[in-house]
Amino acid sequence: NNNINENILSWNIISVPSSEFGKNHPLYESWMKKKKTQDENEGMEAFYKSAGFYAEYSKILCISACYLHKGKIRCTLFTGEEKDVIDKFILACESFIALKGSIVSAGHNIMQHSVPYLRKRYGHYYPMFDFPKYLSDLEEKPWTISSKVWDIMTINAGVGESYASLEELAY
Repeated sequence: NNNINENILSWNIISVPSSEFGKNHPLYESWMKKKKTQDENEGMEAFYKSAGFYAEYSKILCISACYLHKGKIRCTLFTGEEKDVIDKFILACESFIALKGSIVSAGHNIMQHSVPYLRKRYGHYYPMFDFPKYLSDLEEKPWTISSKVWDIMTINAGVGESYASLEELAY
């Protein structure tokens, strides 16, 4: 039986606003409604500030992943075209499970952001295929998945929706 520390895969997604976005984009009107503005300059300014958080308006720039192997930390950065980044990360997860026998995902806000975001971007490229089970299991109820995921933001949550930031956690 493997030590649980050896089964932890800590990962994070870095996303950026889509460079193809503009007045002729099919979701332009939807964005303007989301941001409650009719002013094109105001809408575009808001787009470049916050669109990276929405899978519909952005893309994955890279995914970082770290894990313990024989007591040493190993880190990998998956970069390239978005589809390749997703494919490489999924393949790495599958290899990790084959090597370790199971996976415990860890990260900052992975349950509310990273997993749903990755699911949407994965579906963009593979609409006819199911999202990998070892990642989709992370979207279960928090009390049923404590052995599958450690979400640092959720673990260190304050009262209500007041979560601690990474900066606050590091203090």
